[in-house]
Amino acid sequence: MPFAAPGELASVRIRRLGRRIGEGAIEAILEASPDRREPACAVFGVCGGCQLQHLAREAQLRAKVGVVLDCLRRIGGIAWTREIPIEAGAELGWRSRTELHVDRATSRVGYFRPRSRDVVAIDDCPILVPELRKEVRRLAAAPPAAPGSGTIALAAGDAGAIARGEEQARQRVLGIDYAFRADGFWQGNRGLLETLVGRACGTDHGRVAVDLYAGAGLFALQLARRHGTVHAVEANAASAAMLAENAGANAIANVRVAGTEVESWLEGPGAPSRPDLVLLDPPRSGAGPAVVAGIASLEPARIAYVSCDPATLARDLRDLLGRGFEIESIAALDLFPQSYHVEVVARLVPGTPGASPLSP
Repeated sequence: MPFAAPGELASVRIRRLGRRIGEGAIEAILEASPDRREPACAVFGVCGGCQLQHLAREAQLRAKVGVVLDCLRRIGGIAWTREIPIEAGAELGWRSRTELHVDRATSRVGYFRPRSRDVVAIDDCPILVPELRKEVRRLAAAPPAAPGSGTIALAAGDAGAIARGEEQARQRVLGIDYAFRADGFWQGNRGLLETLVGRACGTDHGRVAVDLYAGAGLFALQLARRHGTVHAVEANAASAAMLAENAGANAIANVRVAGTEVESWLEGPGAPSRPDLVLLDPPRSGAGPAVVAGIASLEPARIAYVSCDPATLARDLRDLLGRGFEIESIAALDLFPQSYHVEVVARLVPGTPGASPLSP
């Protein structure tokens, strides 16, 4: 139930009732949960950017681990009985990238309403880093003429510079300098970026590593420090070019960038057999059966799967387990505080023959 809290009593209006699931809206809170709190944002519940500001921080973290466990069991059929730790940073002032939408009628900037393309005008956003909050306030005070795309991409780097469109921001992560575009992919929680890299890349050394869906090279360049060769695969041409630029700027010469689709690359002659590590960070839709089969065919010594969607992660993990791998560890990171999103890093190794990690 949207905007509900665990254990509370509420009056609910039913909007839709299906055979297996219904949809409703809270009309009144009759007995509030001890986990309920006042949201930090004046447009919470109207703006579609956050879903959990009404919950205390610990309740948010418990809920996110619960979602991961539920997806593993219900979608993946995986009986995971060990702890799933969740690492968290600042709950406000963390987001260093955002995309504002421009209302064409008023030129006011804001975010979309839930399940809508209607713009909720804002003059502040407390989850943004201070540099971006300042920019939002400036745009609210002097609304821009609507650009052709109707959007304004913003990003803040270490220098506090604001990047828009094709301009670049820069961020240093564990001794490596990265450039990224405001309108390209880059992890938006800069406070947990080094934690994410540590969880995903681990501390292993080896001969060959593979980074699939490599983006601007966040993981590939870190892996290059401890592997003889890193194959970085990224289909988006702008991101692949940024990856190559970042490698050159840091004098990293052992990363081979392949600007092609992951599935095609796995089927081609350039994919190495028996790499020491395959790391993948796919989009929300996950890797899918063909990519999972391609990864398994490489016979890697270890797999690190970084996911922003526990549901598609559970589906792909089930396929990997069915192909002879076993899960070594699962960890969650609260990269998106105040929202229902959660990042998960699962690490896998070749399994024991005959072992069944799936639920009966």
